[in-house]
Amino acid sequence: MDYRSRFCEARYLRPSTEHVDLGTIMHAMFIGTPEADKIPVDPVAMEQSPELVKSMDQITAEEMMRVMSHIHVLKTEVKIEGEQQEVTCPARKRLDTGREGAPGKYEDSADPVHIKIGALRIGDIALGSANAELYNMIGQQVKAGSKFHDTIMVTLTNGMANSGYVPTDDAFGRYTFKVLGSALKPGCAEAGIVGGLDGMIEKMNWPSMQVLVLLQGEGKSEHDSRLYFAENNSPSEKTRSSEMRNLLVVPISSSL
Repeated sequence: MDYRSRFCEARYLRPSTEHVDLGTIMHAMFIGTPEADKIPVDPVAMEQSPELVKSMDQITAEEMMRVMSHIHVLKTEVKIEGEQQEVTCPARKRLDTGREGAPGKYEDSADPVHIKIGALRIGDIALGSANAELYNMIGQQVKAGSKFHDTIMVTLTNGMANSGYVPTDDAFGRYTFKVLGSALKPGCAEAGIVGGLDGMIEKMNWPSMQVLVLLQGEGKSEHDSRLYFAENNSPSEKTRSSEMRNLLVVPISSSL
């Protein structure tokens, strides 16, 4: 078992020697099941887990520093705007147990699921958020529908929804632990989250960008034309890459 498996599935041990993964135990605790506290803890998992978390923190921090070292264009003034909404969906309560591989048994719950979503614009970057753990394809739909080229989906923000995992509608036919443990019914959350985030992002003002039209010189490539303009019109090397991105290069024989 590699470090990722140990990190994601640190084991608790029942007296019957049956192993239960950490995610199942945490879910049981979240929904107020006191039986979870009676399960003895695997001391090896408890010893290794903090060290694995520290290692992942270090890897993340080093990657962040590496990316920042390659940022050459910085803006001192950016527009910030944001909005939040709540998506409410009908809920279900599970009546049986079992990790995955077979359908679960459920009854309707009187308490609906509430998922808080939000959109935040920082300059020409849009962030979509949800206080739940979404399936990746939900975030991909939000990014595909955004008018911002740089759109990032952030989950598990601003508290924790009472949903468990948020699968895509088509995933409810697959009996994984994420689907079986979800308090959601299909047909609500995916459309509500994608539609809500798309609507909030759409209302945000498109970032203004000055576009310069440059006729591509005869015998010059598009890149050479951009570079020639930047080298002769940019006051410093730091601003050249930004200006080059904003150039619309048109071949000299073309017309606008």
